[in-house]
Formats: sequence, structure tokens, C-alpha cells
Amino acid sequence: MKGTTLVSFLGTGDYQPVLYRWRDKELTTRYFARAAADFFGVEHAIILATAEARERHGKELCQAMAELPGVKVEFRIIPPGRTADELWDVFDSLLQALQAGEPVFLDITHGYRSLPFFSAAAIAWLRASGGLPSEFHVLYGAFDARDDQGAVPVWELTAFVELIQWAHGISVFTTTGLADPLLEIFRTQDSRNRRALALMGANRFPNTTLLASALERFADDFQTLRIAAMVRGSPLGKEYKDSSAARLVHTVEACSEDIRRFLPALAPLLDRIAAFARGIESPTLHGEAGGRAMRALARRYLELRRHVEAAVVVREAWVSRHADSPVQTEPGLPQFDPAARRAAERHWASTCKSAQAVAEIRNDMEHGGFRLRPLPAKTLRRQVKRLVEELDRTADNKPVPRPCKPAQAWLVSRHPGAREWIQRRGIRVDHVVAHLDSGQIQPGDIVIGTLPVHVVADVCKRGARYFHLLIDLPAERRGQELSADDLDALGAHLEPFCAYADHRSIP
Repeated sequence: MKGTTLVSFLGTGDYQPVLYRWRDKELTTRYFARAAADFFGVEHAIILATAEARERHGKELCQAMAELPGVKVEFRIIPPGRTADELWDVFDSLLQALQAGEPVFLDITHGYRSLPFFSAAAIAWLRASGGLPSEFHVLYGAFDARDDQGAVPVWELTAFVELIQWAHGISVFTTTGLADPLLEIFRTQDSRNRRALALMGANRFPNTTLLASALERFADDFQTLRIAAMVRGSPLGKEYKDSSAARLVHTVEACSEDIRRFLPALAPLLDRIAAFARGIESPTLHGEAGGRAMRALARRYLELRRHVEAAVVVREAWVSRHADSPVQTEPGLPQFDPAARRAAERHWASTCKSAQAVAEIRNDMEHGGFRLRPLPAKTLRRQVKRLVEELDRTADNKPVPRPCKPAQAWLVSRHPGAREWIQRRGIRVDHVVAHLDSGQIQPGDIVIGTLPVHVVADVCKRGARYFHLLIDLPAERRGQELSADDLDALGAHLEPFCAYADHRSIP
């Protein structure tokens, strides 16, 4: 059956005529179903009633409904509900009725005293199974709330019934990190509120949509294990500059007042949403701040029993702890050097006893156990938990220093005058070369010269510092060999520069 459907219960009570009021509409009738059909443009009314209730009120209700042209009335007989089996039959009848049209209005005014409980259970079941109509409303003729003139207000209780969906959404998010069910009810109610505000001529709308966007972004990063995006964010291209975890925490705070006013069912859940992301954010992935955030992220995945992701985060946190500089720990940024990252991995593997265990466990899970002797699930879970705890326990321990050469100073110049100028200033130089092989540069080295910008970018990427020999050279002196005295006369001086290659396409 297509069209607007009303599902209503009918009891055996002695219903008296009352004046029902919905906004600017009023109607006096014995049966709330008749008023609801008029107020909400019902085309199909399904009346759930016992045989006794139909015998007592069926004829008069049909006569009242006949006053509305085009409304089809259908009685569905239900048992009295005196046994468990009969109650299940009533429940099944309600389920079928609620799926009979679109949109659906459920009237819980008349009928069994247990009707609200049955209705909530049926709605929850249908919502979980995907059978609930996309547009659904719950109505109640509140006889006990009638005013001084005896008018009975019509209450729409849909928002309260949707508390079930709110509870389901927050439960899914806090136990899995998946935000889809929470976002569904969020956006449904937010859209409804905005339409109502627009009809009222409002010129200000709540900023609640910001929270939905922040929640969706964080959940997407969490599901796809975008560590850098969650912890630090990225300033490149169309990526967000801030951390998705930080954005979610800050947006909860910024939107809390509007949420409490326009989405009150969500307000008690705000602290739980923020708590899920809090502690994961950091301005950098390098050093103790980055390590602290990654440890928090590993614990979060472990709490949710997402052992594969927890093992991956543990591994990357260990490698980052053994990194010498940000170029080895900041994926997504221009200065990130995969080769330097691999060097940090090798150092970790050669100095940390747990490195082999981390690699074995991660590989076993990522390859789905396709190994000669795959570990049992319980063993993997236990070992991942131990690895996360070990990472936490050793947080204050500094990694074994990486054996490397002391920092070296390089002068790159083929001009004797430049070499003498450097020597006069007492600047220590370990290597004087005409052309630089950047593969020899180590983190902490110093490079002096007049290098092309792409070579400077390579030097900086490797964690070295670059000092440029600046000379204010007149046009007539260009191409001439300059002595140390000439350089002094021209005001030559050294100035530090940092460069990086931007690999985005030219617009």
C-alpha cells in the first residue's frame, strides 16, 4: 500500500468525544484515529484491535472515517494478549503494519497499557533490521494534558522514540569507531530542525552541521588507519590542515550550546564523543608529543579489539621513537624522507628486542594467517596486548643511540677565494668539494655553498643545515674570479636557508 499510513490501536474503553488540537487544527471526536487522519492527510488507516474492540467500536469508527474522502480503513484482528504466545502475535502484527506504507504515523493513544513498550520494541527491531520507513512519526493524544477549555493536545513523540537510535549510534561509535548510525540520526533530526526554523522565518541557524562533518572526517580516518591525519593533520593540497582528532574535540566544545538547544538527545553524548578522540591529537608526530599521541591511538584500537590496527600503530610508534629528525616521522609533509624512515626502521630492528615480535605478529594478521604456522587468534590478541603495554611501559626510555659519524661540515665551491674567505673566519670545514654528492650527507651535517634550490631541498630533506654564501655582486663583476678580499669588499656573508620540493602539479 502506497501513501500516508496511520497505524492505530483500538481498545474496548468507553471513549467520549473530546476536542483534539494539533497546531492550528482542531477536531472533536471520540476516536483519536479520526483526528489524526484529518490532521496528517492519511490515506490508509490500519486499526489493530481485538475482536471485542472491533465489535464495540468498529462500526462507529468506520462511519467517522467515512467523513474523509479517499481514506481506506483496514481492521487487523489481534489476540487479547493474555499469554506469551499471544503477545508475540500482537508484536508480529504491529511489525507488519508499520511496514505497510510510507510515511507512517503510529498512534499510541488507545489500546493496551503495554502499548508504548510494544511500540518502542517494534521500532527498535525494525530500525535495526532496516525495515522501518524512512519517514516515521509517533503520535499521542494527551488527554491528561488537556487545557482549561478541555482541548486535548496532540504530541509528536518521534524525537523520544529516536532516543533508541541515538543510543545505538553512540554505542556503535564508542565500540567500533564507526560513525554511520550516529550520523544518520544526527542528520535526520538536524535537517528536520532546519526546515522547522525556516518555516518560522528564522534568520539564524545552529552550527550543528560542523559537528557532523568533524565526526565523519575523524571516523573515516580511524577506519582507514590514517595515523598522520588523525594525530597531526596535513597542510598539503586539499587535505585538512588540522588533526581530525583535534577538530572533533574542538568542534564538540564549539557546538555544545547549539546541540543542547536544538538536538537535546545528543547533548548527553557529547562528552563520550570527545573522549574517544581526546589524547590522539598532537602538533607533530616527532618526539615525545608525537609518541604520546601514537601510544594513545594504539590503546584506543586495542580497547576496541582492533588488533591489526593496534599492531600497525605500535610498529610505527617504535620506528618514530628511533628517528633522528622530523624528516623520518612526518608522512604527508614535503620534507618527509622515506629513505631516512627506512634507516630508522633498520636501527629499531637492530637495537630493540621486540622488533622481530612486532613484525611477526603484524605480518601474520595482515596476511590473514597464510603462513606455515599461523598463530591462533587468542595468542595474537594476547601478544598484541603485551606489545601495546610494552610500548607504554618504555615510553620514558630513550632508544639506543644510533651509531653514526659525528656531524660534518661541507664546503661546496670550486673557487679558491671562497675557500680562503671561509678559512679566515675560523669556520671548521671537514670536506671541501667542487660538487656535492648528497648521498653522503647525514642528519646534523652543515653544508655551505651557493647550491641550486633543488640540491638545497635534498640537503634539508636529509636533516642537514644549509648556509648560503650571499654576495651582492654588481653586473660588471659577474663571471670574474673573486678573491677573499673581493668577497669582503662586496659584503659577503653566510645566511641559513631551508627548502623543500613541492611535488604538486603546476596549475
